[in-house]
Amino acid sequence: MELSDRTLLLPVVAGRLKVDIATRMIRALQPDAQILGSPTKWEAATGDLLKCDLVFGSVDSFIARRDLEAFCRRNLLPYIDIGMDVVKNLKAYDVFGQVFLSMPGSPCMCCFGLLNAKNLAEEAQRYGDAGSNKLTWLRHPLQRRFQDELAAGISNWREMVRSSWQGKFAYVQEEKDAAGVVTMDGLRMPQIGALHAIGAHWTLGPETATVVMPTGTGNRIFSG
Repeated sequence: MELSDRTLLLPVVAGRLKVDIATRMIRALQPDAQILGSPTKWEAATGDLLKCDLVFGSVDSFIARRDLEAFCRRNLLPYIDIGMDVVKNLKAYDVFGQVFLSMPGSPCMCCFGLLNAKNLAEEAQRYGDAGSNKLTWLRHPLQRRFQDELAAGISNWREMVRSSWQGKFAYVQEEKDAAGVVTMDGLRMPQIGALHAIGAHWTLGPETATVVMPTGTGNRIFSG
């Protein structure tokens, strides 16, 4: 596990190994889970990786992606790569990401152009348009207290999360002018429609439902 992304961690755990954070969160969700933590780079833990049925990778460079995928394919291990980048636009920064399944005998990340000679060469000169400063997410003011309580072993955290939203959400739709420029921030029409559909479903009972929204309509608020 690498340390370079530790600035993305919550304040209560900043500076600690990601493998320790992952272990703590897994224990909170599944106390009986069997966890083998290796606080090192993956190249030093290949013996443990060979025991896996499936490998998830969230490494920080194209070169590391290439090498980890090559290791998995060489040993006939399915590999799921998760990555992101930061690109500057006219007003702020956009965050892009991808999830890629690499199966032995199927096309690899190079085949699809996710890895190529250009990005492998360029990454030595940059880390996205954000430079050397890592991205830091906005945090809820009560997030640290929740993390402390979760670490202490609270069991009713789901109900706490649900109750924290009661009476706090406003169905405000964004407005645009004739040129299509947003003049007032708010929810897009598909988002409001999906939220009302969820509310209508819950009037019938607590059964699980699936909300399907095409990419580009604002489905991140339901999956984030």
